[in-house]
Amino acid sequence: MYLAGFEEILEAVLARLGRFVEARDRADLLAPAGVRDAQALMTAVLRAAPDADPPEESLARAASAAGLLYYGRQLVQDDVDDRDEATRLLELARSRGGGDLAAERADLREAVSAEPVPGPADQLDGLNLRAAMTPAETPLAQLDECAALMRRALAAADEDLDPRMYESNLIGLVERRYGRTGHEDDLREATALSESLVERTEDDHPAYAGRISQLALLQQMVFAQTGDAATLDAAVDRLREATRRTPPGHEDHAMRLSNLGRARKLRYQTTRPVPEEIAAAVALLEQAVAATPRDDPPAAQATRRGELAAALALHYRETDDVTHLEAAIRCAHEAWRLTPRGDHNVPERLQDLAVVHMLRYRVTGDRADKRTAIKAARGLRRAVPKGHPLHDAAEMLLNEL
Repeated sequence: MYLAGFEEILEAVLARLGRFVEARDRADLLAPAGVRDAQALMTAVLRAAPDADPPEESLARAASAAGLLYYGRQLVQDDVDDRDEATRLLELARSRGGGDLAAERADLREAVSAEPVPGPADQLDGLNLRAAMTPAETPLAQLDECAALMRRALAAADEDLDPRMYESNLIGLVERRYGRTGHEDDLREATALSESLVERTEDDHPAYAGRISQLALLQQMVFAQTGDAATLDAAVDRLREATRRTPPGHEDHAMRLSNLGRARKLRYQTTRPVPEEIAAAVALLEQAVAATPRDDPPAAQATRRGELAAALALHYRETDDVTHLEAAIRCAHEAWRLTPRGDHNVPERLQDLAVVHMLRYRVTGDRADKRTAIKAARGLRRAVPKGHPLHDAAEMLLNEL
């Protein structure tokens, strides 16, 4: 089940068909992600009306788009499964008022018989910048379009061009696709691409630290799905190596310290709940805060302090040392002060405030801490929808208070 909704998935399927008609890019049409989108589209229609027949129009639109995708695939590779699925879905679309789609099928047949359009090699640098600047909330169709254009541009580029310098941002697009779908195959694809890039990068290459960092962050996502301790350990080892290779004064020094600190905090919370692990996480996150330039955007400074506040709260729970709790409270308030209202990290900052003041209330019984914790927890509950994990966390905090 995709995280993205029906209209976004439908747009992605239709856009893939449109790109094929325009550019005749067979690899894009045959990409496994297209099949996943088509399957998710049909699932989304049924999910929208679980207790009744789905609306005729929605079902016709979904079956038409998915059926045309399979129709195009079977034209390209003459696969019996694609042909059977195309026949089934196109008949379903016709029976629900979608028509016979004769013009659309003719466009696909014409595209199959024509030569592919050469990739825009002269636009590669612009596409690379576009990929780097693409936000996480970008719809699937736009993510896929940028990725397809980059792949075509790389294929058409001069042989002496080093494609590796563009691949990190291409991997980032696939990672963002995973953020929109939640489908493990998107994460698996991003991880495999990242592993390949690291394997093809010399360990003395200037970009090596950044590339192993990217792989480590993907491995943490894999760990979140699988719970495999070895995967998390591998991520920590790679982040440690990336941090070692990034000296003080480097523009990425604070970020690398923060990434390693967060990974060790995660390992403390999951597979290695020992005092040494959370102590190491706190030390790294303290270094990250200290290394963050004062002219960094307030949101970035707030994030580092928020991460440190959460780690200090865990350290307090591990040791019962109230100095860690007082430090956590200071960091949580600094993070809140620096976080712009409307920022996507507001819920996490509210959670940090609620937790640290609840912990101090349990120690001192000071009702001012209780009031602050309740206010923050109520704000958190308002900031996220029902069903969101942080909404449930807010309810738990309020029940404890």
